Amino acid sequence: MPEPFNNKYSLDNYIYNAINQLPKSYCVLEPNYITLFNYLISFLVLYLFYYDKSIIVIILLAIFRSFLDILDGAIARKCNKYSDLGHKLDKYGDLFYNLFFYLIIYLKIKNKMNLLIILFIIIFIYCFYLIINNLENNILYHITHDNTILISPILFLLFYYLIKYKNK
Repeated sequence: MPEPFNNKYSLDNYIYNAINQLPKSYCVLEPNYITLFNYLISFLVLYLFYYDKSIIVIILLAIFRSFLDILDGAIARKCNKYSDLGHKLDKYGDLFYNLFFYLIIYLKIKNKMNLLIILFIIIFIYCFYLIINNLENNILYHITHDNTILISPILFLLFYYLIKYKNK
């Protein structure tokens, strides 16, 4: 997980700092296990979103997923458990989570909102380009990555109601 780009605009950085204040006894946690558990939470969030389940549950799980995403990197740094495998698991977990999120939105709105579909394709290509090419110094990448605990639930809420509105 990359370091927060700009501490001033990083909501997630406050959580990093709180975790860094915890005692070393938290080092029994394995960051890679947290990341793998986060994969399960990601699939659950996406499943619930796809099948139009409770938006409150989806948002709470999205916040929990974001917290776990922050926790794995913070524990890895604090306890000196950083690994290339963990970094790749985290990065690709975020990539697949976002890709499937946009795929679900596409499936729910196709043939309904052409302009929005084009926007999704542009966002998808841009995000994929940033992650695959390791462009972690890009300001847009960091604004979204360093505020996932806020942005992810907002996106779910926004698109949930957008999809519901268009389906009426």
